[in-house]
Amino acid sequence: MLFKFLIYRYLRFDRTQPFISITAILAFLGVGVGIMVLIVAMAIMEGMIKHFEDRLSVMNYPITIFAKGYGAVDSRLLHNLESKFSDLKFSPYVRSQGAIKVGGNLNAGVIYGIDFRREMSVNRVLNSSVKSLNLSQAVGGNGGNVVNLSQNSENLGANSGSQSTNGKNVSESPAINGEDSQAAQIAQKSSQNTENSSETTANAIILGERLVRDSALNLDSKVTVIFTQLQAGGMSLIPTMKRFNLEGIFNSGLSSYDTSYMYVDIATLQKIRGFESDIYDGIHVFSKNPMSDIEALKNYLARDVGVVGWWEQNGNFFSAIALEKRALFIVLMLIIIMASLNIISSLMMVIMTRRREIALLLSLGASKRDIKKTFFWLGNAIGFGGIIFGLILASIALWALGTFPIISLPADVYGSSKLPLHISFIDIISTIFGAILVVLASSYYPSLRASEINPLSTLRSE
Repeated sequence: MLFKFLIYRYLRFDRTQPFISITAILAFLGVGVGIMVLIVAMAIMEGMIKHFEDRLSVMNYPITIFAKGYGAVDSRLLHNLESKFSDLKFSPYVRSQGAIKVGGNLNAGVIYGIDFRREMSVNRVLNSSVKSLNLSQAVGGNGGNVVNLSQNSENLGANSGSQSTNGKNVSESPAINGEDSQAAQIAQKSSQNTENSSETTANAIILGERLVRDSALNLDSKVTVIFTQLQAGGMSLIPTMKRFNLEGIFNSGLSSYDTSYMYVDIATLQKIRGFESDIYDGIHVFSKNPMSDIEALKNYLARDVGVVGWWEQNGNFFSAIALEKRALFIVLMLIIIMASLNIISSLMMVIMTRRREIALLLSLGASKRDIKKTFFWLGNAIGFGGIIFGLILASIALWALGTFPIISLPADVYGSSKLPLHISFIDIISTIFGAILVVLASSYYPSLRASEINPLSTLRSE
């Protein structure tokens, strides 16, 4: 129990030697602030990684199946995949490159030919995009923010055409003929709606919000798209061009996608590229567990069909972020190391001013192990107290950053003005473990010096 008494005694504020106590307080605060800064910085970095993972996994799709040769991906493969993997969602696509012409400006990008109805079930960015009324009706009308909501409703009620006079039915056609007429009207109306939907999607294009804003476009604007496919024209080849109606605007939160991705109807792009109606470039796949489902798809698909996950398409990007995170962790850990130097200096000053007391304790029967243990845990008490204080400060700081708009991000760059935060259990454990090692190392050397004091020479000289 001796070392507990000594720890309590040496931790009290010494009015005769205030600088020693101030140094201990600075060490306590330094470790605490270092822990807080490190945890908050790691939470911000992890939040940014999760933010980009969420955005990139949507626009690059969790899993993408692509053909290694013409005809490797077709409607039969699509049907087989839907039958085999009923828990996944599939959307075929055809891909090309081209440029959108607005006035005298050209904006190049990647053009995807998609089945709008299927694609909006696997891409929530497109599903939540602003769509015109015509496109919303063509894809089913659910999801997204619909504009131009004025619509002339039509009554398809069952009017048999019969008239009543003096309570008597004078209709010349029997009731069964009236029902057939009604069914024919509904069928004709359904056929007209199908034709209108096909015409709408055939000429529809969806562009990114950044491109629309920079080009001063609006919904229902006419745009010309120049494709890389060439066609004969006189004595030379000229690129294929087609006029589209701007029927939708999406916002992915990443300007690189908003300015370079364009979506048109798959049948339209198949005709432009000369594909048959059942041939695709690939299939977009939505999966809740893409890292496990991709292995099942690889085992099922033939060798002429490739499969890639969203994380594989952006490997270099996330490797760079992970490297930056590790470098930031090491740099901020230096704050804790610098604070631990105050623990060393504080303990050394205590030992120098308490040399006579230590010598007396040794001469009265205290062992060197007791002296070493006392100063070792004296440094640990300062350091571990700073770690706990830092965890409390970090909790308060993260709560404040997540609740109040203290830091605002440019929404046009990150897709959200709120600072993304994500607390990783591994980061917290790594921070605490690293801080504990630093504190233990800082406490060991002074305690070793204290145990090496010679009581005879110390009492004789002092």
